[in-house]
Amino acid sequence: MHESGEAGQNMNAGVQTFDPEWAALIELARRTGLTIEEIREFLRNPERLKRTK
Repeated sequence: MHESGEAGQNMNAGVQTFDPEWAALIELARRTGLTIEEIREFLRNPERLKRTK
C-alpha cells in the first residue's frame, strides 16, 4: 500500500492539461469542416495545409 503522499504525487502522472484557447480553436476548426487529421497536420506544419474542400 502506498503512503498518501506518494499516492498523491503519482495520481496525476501522465495527465495532460489543455489550454482553453487551443481547445476553442480546434473546436472552431472542426465546425468549419476540417478533419482531426487535417488539424493535426496543420499543428505539425502549418505551411503544408492545403484545403481542397
